[in-house]
Amino acid sequence: MSFAQFRQTILIIMMIIFISSQAAKAEVSVSGNYLALANAFDIDNRRVVDPKRNQFDFAVNIDFEWKIKSNITVATQLQGGTGGGSLGFVGPEPAVTDLNVTFEFEHPGLILVIGSFHTPFGEQTEYLTNNADSFGNPLLLNSLFYSAFGGTVGTLNTLGVMGTFETEIIEFTLALTNGTSESAENPDGNFGWVVSVETNAGIEGFEIAGSFMQSDDLATGVSTTAPNGSFGADFQGWIVDGQYAPIKSAQFKGYFGDIEYGDNVSATKDEVAIWMGEATYGHGPWQLAIRLSGWDPADDNGNGSLNLTKHPIPNPGISSGWPTDKTSPEPNTDQKVVRLQAGISWLLVDDLVAKLEYVQDNYSKPVTTKLGDITGVILLLNGRF
Repeated sequence: MSFAQFRQTILIIMMIIFISSQAAKAEVSVSGNYLALANAFDIDNRRVVDPKRNQFDFAVNIDFEWKIKSNITVATQLQGGTGGGSLGFVGPEPAVTDLNVTFEFEHPGLILVIGSFHTPFGEQTEYLTNNADSFGNPLLLNSLFYSAFGGTVGTLNTLGVMGTFETEIIEFTLALTNGTSESAENPDGNFGWVVSVETNAGIEGFEIAGSFMQSDDLATGVSTTAPNGSFGADFQGWIVDGQYAPIKSAQFKGYFGDIEYGDNVSATKDEVAIWMGEATYGHGPWQLAIRLSGWDPADDNGNGSLNLTKHPIPNPGISSGWPTDKTSPEPNTDQKVVRLQAGISWLLVDDLVAKLEYVQDNYSKPVTTKLGDITGVILLLNGRF
């Protein structure tokens, strides 16, 4: 679908919603985000035949929300973009992502979500860049683990039911889902589940949380028919998050955990240790941010054995996974990766921010016949309406 066709689709949907809302007397709101950027990346061991990754890119999100009753809301999000870029924005065909109904009960402080929603694994989920929306992220790119989990500029959606119970001190979340596939396809019949507990311990500016997730999608393997296939693994893992804001203008965040992409082969090591540390400081319209994140597979000798056995452990770095290029020799997955990100953002006017980000992905076992370390700069404008 061309960008013109995408624009026509949006206009038609908006007209249908407007007419329907007038007929049903429902409260409907339309909002969204737009993002325009230029990026330049330098990759070690890039062959002459491999494409360069210097380009302009664009993405957009359109959010529709129907307030059926004071405590019942239906929401959906349509994502799009020009497609073909280095970072994985949706496009050129548009995609429906979030599509759910939310029930809110003031007593006993319960929120129930049914449909498609972000997999609630880890507290950083709510701060991830989600296609054209990076307002919750002090930078643009997500950390290494979430780049593998949901995309360098995306989130992992899942389909199911999620309940959240809240008090002044603690928040408990439980989700039962189709697993790691983002569609309704679930041919193996297995369900995944996520449980999360968060508390502020009664300390202002402080939060700590723990999450556990399990989803056996090994029997199906990586889907070739669903729009968004599963991990093709018996996935499970835990993650502990913490954040603290000692003063209003400064904040520290971090997480550590362990995940497993089980392949039912005793000869392979399936575990990956994950970690992240982040610091931000802002004053007036500007903010500085620095983040360091790590991806540490148990098999980290870099000899390419996981690649040869087609192990489901993914490659989280930017050097791999460019949608328009399937022939470049991607880095071996059996090695540690560290991502350094640093950037500054300016709030130009209300709901329009400019960001400049520097990023490095450093591989511990570079191989001259494979793509390696990557260094890049990203300049972007991100707005919302």
